[in-house]
Amino acid sequence: ALSKAFTPNSISAGGVTTLTINVLNANLFTLTNASLIDNLPNGVVVANPANASTNCANGTVTAVPTATSVSLSGATVPANGLCSVTVTVQAATAGTYTNTLAPGSLSTSEGITNPRPTSDTLTVIAGVPALVLVKRITAINAVDIATTVDDPGSTNDNTANWPSPLDASSNISTYLRGALNGGVVRPGDVLEY
Repeated sequence: ALSKAFTPNSISAGGVTTLTINVLNANLFTLTNASLIDNLPNGVVVANPANASTNCANGTVTAVPTATSVSLSGATVPANGLCSVTVTVQAATAGTYTNTLAPGSLSTSEGITNPRPTSDTLTVIAGVPALVLVKRITAINAVDIATTVDDPGSTNDNTANWPSPLDASSNISTYLRGALNGGVVRPGDVLEY
């Protein structure tokens, strides 16, 4: 039997994930010369570096950076045992990619194969969200600081990435309150952000 998984199964476009293929031998005898070829879905390729490896005895993994397939050959799978192949893959375009190994993908000298398909789905998200971290003191010792004091000497916090909506008269975000400099803070004071 075969199983597979992307870890993580959701990445940003251009990001990488680890594809793991497990080869399970539920028989009372060893499987020899176990081989398979996993054709990656269109848009998914072996990453650079590939980080390809296997813990299958005598197994050889072929996974060339930018290739569209991964293969295992010559592996020995112990009786009632499991071994795995791992490789780093990536996708440049947002979308959903289902990677399937069809029935019969595994071949062995003993004639044992995988009777059922196995698949996993990789979700690729477009771009990386633009985040702005804003830390303002909103209270000192439970005394609320309700001002929306902005840094008057800087325009970088009024760019398109700054939280919106902006108040038209002051050009200050109406979502933010508190002060960048909340006043005198002493040891033991409790600050709220």
